[in-house]
Amino acid sequence: MDIQWIIADFDQLSAQSVYDMLSLRAEVFVVEQEQPYQDVDYRDLRCRHVLGYDAATGILACHCRVFRCGGYFDDGCIGRVVVKPSYRGTGLGHLLVEKGIEVHNEMNGSDKSITISAQMRLYKFYEAHGFVKSSTTYQEDHITHFHMTRPAECE
Repeated sequence: MDIQWIIADFDQLSAQSVYDMLSLRAEVFVVEQEQPYQDVDYRDLRCRHVLGYDAATGILACHCRVFRCGGYFDDGCIGRVVVKPSYRGTGLGHLLVEKGIEVHNEMNGSDKSITISAQMRLYKFYEAHGFVKSSTTYQEDHITHFHMTRPAECE
């Protein structure tokens, strides 16, 4: 699968990319996970977006947002990691996280750790990328989460 990556701050995104991003997040986080919540949280304005388009179809297949240190957590942060259901099982989620880590390191330096708010069911997925559990569990939108941190020295 050939993915066309767009990496940009919010004000650099086209209206179409913003629409695609918000549509994908609503499809997964609100409809699929049955969690009515306010996804548009104004943090989109203060982060870098990673969008992966299927080059053959033009469909937005995945997205995440990357924050500078102190922009969400004290560490850098990757959030709203989402893969369109029809693209799951292809390895695209792993490519997206790796791209997010790469963007984080460009923004913050590889000497800074990354913290995420991970759904419990995705523990092994994030662990495969060097993240370790760093908090107790908590409920976010009726889904069990915990913080996971990828130490700066992790390769």
